Amino acid sequence: MVVPNHDGLPDQRGGNLQTYDATQPVPVPFATLPAGPFHRMPIPRTVFGDRATTGHYEDVKRFCILAGNQPPEGPKVPDSSQAELCAKLILEEAMETIAALGVEVRLMAEHSRHDPVVYKDLFLRAVKPADLVEVVDGCCDTRVVSTFTLVMCGVTDGKPQALVDANNLGKFDPALGGKRCELTGKWLKPPGYPKPDLAAAIQSQKAAANRRPPLEPMHVPQEGPMPVCRAEDQPKKD
Repeated sequence: MVVPNHDGLPDQRGGNLQTYDATQPVPVPFATLPAGPFHRMPIPRTVFGDRATTGHYEDVKRFCILAGNQPPEGPKVPDSSQAELCAKLILEEAMETIAALGVEVRLMAEHSRHDPVVYKDLFLRAVKPADLVEVVDGCCDTRVVSTFTLVMCGVTDGKPQALVDANNLGKFDPALGGKRCELTGKWLKPPGYPKPDLAAAIQSQKAAANRRPPLEPMHVPQEGPMPVCRAEDQPKKD
């Protein structure tokens, strides 16, 4: 498998790496960020084998570290506070994207207020034209928080995403009998169509992480304490 180098960072041999051979280690142990107060710090890169990453993943991991987080260097189930943070970020950005599309989300009348909300309890209706700029912003931010969740789980995105993409495209094989749902418009996978083997990909990443020495935790230099967002600092909503 060949993983594209999306950020065009120079390697130690000079020039730019255009692709990474995911089956071989590449001599790029660190990626140097552009000039800036925090951007002079080297950030570890994982660019080979089952731990292959995309440039987007590496950018989000940098953001994660600069924000004071220490993501695990191998697959790990997040604790409850990390899980809640990731869930809130994903839900917030998803709701903002839906609003940008001009779509309103309501609960079905029969939903009990004390029960957990599941997708079938929701009613979506387009109520106004979409704002294209905000839609694009929401899609990009949703991708960021989803990748942030992968980072905090210690799972790299290269191989899992390739497996999911290939699996999705395989659903359109005319010999398998997939079809579009007339009610939702979603393409339905063919009967008996297998899921991508993400469990095996995660297990391979665990094994790969255990074979290499652990990285030293990265500490972000600070002039003072990290600013904390308080409830009273949140913008007031009309």
